[in-house]
Formats: sequence, C-alpha cells, structure tokens
Amino acid sequence: MPDTSQMLTTLAQGLSTPVRAPILHTPDEYGMAYEEISFPSLDGTPLEAWWIPRAGSDKLVIVNHPMPMNRYG
Repeated sequence: MPDTSQMLTTLAQGLSTPVRAPILHTPDEYGMAYEEISFPSLDGTPLEAWWIPRAGSDKLVIVNHPMPMNRYG
C-alpha cells in the first residue's frame, strides 16, 4: 500500500498539471467566422482564445473552461 505522502503528492501533481485536451473542432465547422487570438497573462503564460464576432453587436462575452478541457469543450 502506498504511503499517504506519496499518494497526496501524486494527486496534487495530477490536479495541477492535467494533460491538455486536443481541439478537435473549430467554430467554422458550425458556420461561424472566427479568429485565433493570443495574449500574455500577468505571469507571461499565453492565453489563447477564439474571437467570434457578431455583426451589429457591441457586447463581449468571455467564457472560461475547466482546466483539463479546452475552448471547444
């Protein structure tokens, strides 16, 4: 039986460094025009997103995903 310390370390590593899910689909497959954008976070980590414009709208919606997922879902 593994010791508790090792088990907790493994669990913490798994939760903090998940495998990134591949992006299998893009908005154009659903008839939406989009642009790939990227900008640095405060710590320098690049944040990648899709800009999906809506003609005639002056609104902006920002949607974040859970860590092991991606912008497709």
